[in-house]
Amino acid sequence: MFYQVRVPSDERDVLRFLWWEDNDPNKPPKHYRMTAHLFGGVWSPSAANFALQRVAEDNRGNFSDDTVETVKRNFYVDDCLKSVPTEDAAMKLASELRELLTCGRFGLTKWLSNSKEVMKSIPADDWAKSLHEVNLDQEDLPFERTLGVLWDVERDCFTFDVKSVDKPVTKRGVLSTTSSIYDPLGFASPFVLKAKAIFQELCRLKVEWDEELPVDIAAQWHRWLNDLPLLSALTIPRCLRPTSTSCFLSTQLHHFSDASELAYGAVSYIQIGGTCRLVMSKARLAPIKPVSIPRLELLAAVVATELNQHIKQHVEIPIERTFFWTDSTIALQYIKNKHCRFQTFVANRISKIHERSESCQWRHIDSVSNPADDVSRGMTMREILASERWVSGPHFLRHDEEHWPAQPIINDLPDEAEIKRGKEVYAANVTPNQAMKNAVDRLLERYSSWHRLKRATAIVLTNCLGAPQW
Repeated sequence: MFYQVRVPSDERDVLRFLWWEDNDPNKPPKHYRMTAHLFGGVWSPSAANFALQRVAEDNRGNFSDDTVETVKRNFYVDDCLKSVPTEDAAMKLASELRELLTCGRFGLTKWLSNSKEVMKSIPADDWAKSLHEVNLDQEDLPFERTLGVLWDVERDCFTFDVKSVDKPVTKRGVLSTTSSIYDPLGFASPFVLKAKAIFQELCRLKVEWDEELPVDIAAQWHRWLNDLPLLSALTIPRCLRPTSTSCFLSTQLHHFSDASELAYGAVSYIQIGGTCRLVMSKARLAPIKPVSIPRLELLAAVVATELNQHIKQHVEIPIERTFFWTDSTIALQYIKNKHCRFQTFVANRISKIHERSESCQWRHIDSVSNPADDVSRGMTMREILASERWVSGPHFLRHDEEHWPAQPIINDLPDEAEIKRGKEVYAANVTPNQAMKNAVDRLLERYSSWHRLKRATAIVLTNCLGAPQW
């Protein structure tokens, strides 16, 4: 892609390099200049992205708005990810995209779709490499990575590819194994949290990088490793809107937050009619330095609002209503309070929550029904696979709103430690008499600088206070 974007002639001098004439190392090197953007240049992705969007804008009148907006919104460098409701729409979009980008000398290749009919409409030479040996009429579609996330194309779901782990049982091995799980959307965050908690405990105990783990922690680590192969059995549906008729149904976002002494976080679901799907989650370890549970609950609520902003920015589905759920009544009292002033930590978090949400959007849920409890406490893979709630959300979301949890009455704040107390300030105006005023004026007139006056005053006071008492 970078080589398709030319460098302006007046800027090519910054891309000079030396090379042998005619590739002959026996000849003296000559000066050359790059005429196109090169791989490894920190500016190249930005320049290429600008050129891609410029091609779309320059040809907006010749193609549909959907095609132009796909180029502007759905490309990440040279990868395009797009979902459409029907096969006909997909084939039309693929044809127009190829035609549009050809205008800018950009050729789209490595095509892959979960529809075999769509793939048959695209020349086989432009298919993804994983399809070259596949017979579409007889074989299943393969697995493919989309921006690093493994996609089971045939079943149209996201999953994980777990490879055998042979790392030393040390702090370094724990970190290496944990970091090898690429999960940007947090589909397996309750399971990964267990490993992160083990690493944090090693940091708290100040275990060296290549030192053998303590016996009890090593046992926890081996149990986690034994569960790791089961991660490949976890599947998350890719399509958030599963049927063509669902575009006429009410669409809601539900964010659940929770905290414990171990961690805090949030998980988000999208509800369309009677269907509820996991969108993403985020889990963060609690600081090593102890923090009160109410404060951690507020941090979890902030994470929920961050997920809400991120999802609404990137999901191309109109969201009619948004709800935030927490099992902490104290956190709800903080969020819904409009009168008290709080300590700095609490006040800053409440300010962020109010900027990103309305207090009327926040609701209470009991701990047993809260799926964010899995994020804050962690789960084994066996528990995740046995739990329908993690992937599909709480059962009540499949019903009408009148069947949702009843909301308690939020009373006054009981935790007075976080309330900022007002202070009474008394001020007195002192007016010096004329004699005192004249004395001060004489001192100011006698000395040429403030520093000299202070020094002389200090000497006088020192002699007076240090004089012997007879």
